[in-house]
Amino acid sequence: MDLIFLLGRSNDPHIESLSRELNKIDENHVIIDRIDLQDSFNVKFNNGEVKSEINIRGKVYRLDKIKSVWNYSPIQVVMSRKINKKMSKFVREEWIEGIVSLWNIMDGRWVNDPNALINASNRLGQLRLAADVGLQTPKTLITNDKNRFLDFFNDCKSNIVAKTLHGSEGVPHNGMIYTTKILRKDLQYADKLVYAPCIFQEHIPKKTELRITIIGNTLKVAEIQSQRSRKTMHDWRRYDTFTKTPYRKATIPMDEAHKLLRLMKALNLEFGAVDMIKTPNNELVFLEINPNGAWLWIEQLTGMKISKDIAHLLADNRVAPR
Repeated sequence: MDLIFLLGRSNDPHIESLSRELNKIDENHVIIDRIDLQDSFNVKFNNGEVKSEINIRGKVYRLDKIKSVWNYSPIQVVMSRKINKKMSKFVREEWIEGIVSLWNIMDGRWVNDPNALINASNRLGQLRLAADVGLQTPKTLITNDKNRFLDFFNDCKSNIVAKTLHGSEGVPHNGMIYTTKILRKDLQYADKLVYAPCIFQEHIPKKTELRITIIGNTLKVAEIQSQRSRKTMHDWRRYDTFTKTPYRKATIPMDEAHKLLRLMKALNLEFGAVDMIKTPNNELVFLEINPNGAWLWIEQLTGMKISKDIAHLLADNRVAPR
């Protein structure tokens, strides 16, 4: 019996939405969010032949029967309290490496492949490949060198923004660091760069912003009226009331769509959430692609059937029926 794995927290609204869509088309699937003490897996390799299975909460799944995997978030490893604290890091790392080994021998479709996720998350690598396929990209500097930063600030005529390289992981109190416009008064803090690198980009004038969710060869384009609110002018993630920052369905030129699909192929991704700027001259500028980007709020605001398309991709139906 063919089966679909959904890797992610069982209470995540995205996982719940996918599960509902898979139920509608009678696709057998199981949500895997953690490995407990009662769970186990094994991989047997003999003269080139591989046999593997995983036992989750008493149910055994042969991995050669898994036809596709939605790879949304890492599986949590629940550690035994009996493990000595000095050994807990070693044991956790062995579990993680074991799970990675398990996934790497699976032959089903991954959305997305674990190794592709790692490679595609690099911001500079994204920009280089985006430029290679013909997408317009902003001038960018990654540095912890004060003087290089000041040169870049002047080169861009004092008009740049700052972003984090990795995200907001580790920021106290579950805070988030947003894209921030750098003002001349901020230059007094340039010495602080020595402690950690940062990514700086030329500030691109915005008419609107685009969030383009790509599922296989399908593009779902949402246009964000981010310039209607001062709160979201530089980063639409600073959610304002959606009456001030409305979303709507949109389209992009066919040649730009083809460039994005070539980028997806270069990154070995089947799913991605692309952020782009539409300038006042209606030019499109690529900012980044999130290989595991959220989509449910866009689906709810625009009515686009993103969950349905993902479910049909996992079921190996390339285009969901309308």
